[in-house]
Amino acid sequence: MSDPERTDRGERTAPAGQTERAGHVGPAGHVGPVGQAWQAGEAGHVEQIDVVEIATAETYALRREVLRNGDAAAAVAFAEDDWPGVVHLGVRVDGHLRGVSSWVPRPFPETLDEHDVAGLGETNDAVQLRGMATANGRRGTGLGGVLLEAGCAQARDRGVELVWARAR
Repeated sequence: MSDPERTDRGERTAPAGQTERAGHVGPAGHVGPVGQAWQAGEAGHVEQIDVVEIATAETYALRREVLRNGDAAAAVAFAEDDWPGVVHLGVRVDGHLRGVSSWVPRPFPETLDEHDVAGLGETNDAVQLRGMATANGRRGTGLGGVLLEAGCAQARDRGVELVWARAR
């Protein structure tokens, strides 16, 4: 694998639309369950993208900014945040937290018709994407997709049969 080239100012660059990650070059923004990638940013600057597990409290600032419209008085903690097995993932761009997601082990709601859960085993081993937020100014850049991909891959690696969410 070749390293991205450096400009005369020391910035890393990569071919347009390409990402470098752990031994391969693929489409921009692709990253595995918890890992690292580089993505071409503005003016050819290459951004380092890291997907990492984070503490519950690290989700609060982005939840407040995005999910509560910046309301300082709004509650940002989820009742499930500290349940056993809950995983909080963060995506850092050049070291700055720009997206968060929370994954809660929870059975798929039983209120759906039987045909809606076809293929789901008797154990109902499932994980709910409970909440997700991408920083203002970073939506539409693929960071949300990176978090979804990482969370689903992590659930799959733990043997989870179904990942589900309720969206608003």
